Amino acid sequence: MWPPARSSAAATLEWRRNSRTIAERLSVDEQAQPADSPNHLHLTIPSNEPWQPLVTEDWNEVEPHPTRRLAAKYRLWWSTRSRISLRTPKPRVIFFARPKNGLSPSP
Repeated sequence: MWPPARSSAAATLEWRRNSRTIAERLSVDEQAQPADSPNHLHLTIPSNEPWQPLVTEDWNEVEPHPTRRLAAKYRLWWSTRSRISLRTPKPRVIFFARPKNGLSPSP
């Protein structure tokens, strides 16, 4: 699956699968590829059942398997927020109050 064009060179690929995904007797393996700088999502969808040939009809049309089904909706986008904060933290000023009698406060 391909996202829209990358917004900047520093952008990272993000994705989310809809929570109402239907996967009956199937597994969905999601991998961002290529590993060093992902620009698409690769899906592998293996069956949880043993392999068997699909039925074909007279025009060599493949009939869908009646017990396996996948319905999924994905959203892919580019994130430009950095995982490491590059902002310089604001200095903090802390004031300590001194007792009026000049003595240290007792614990």
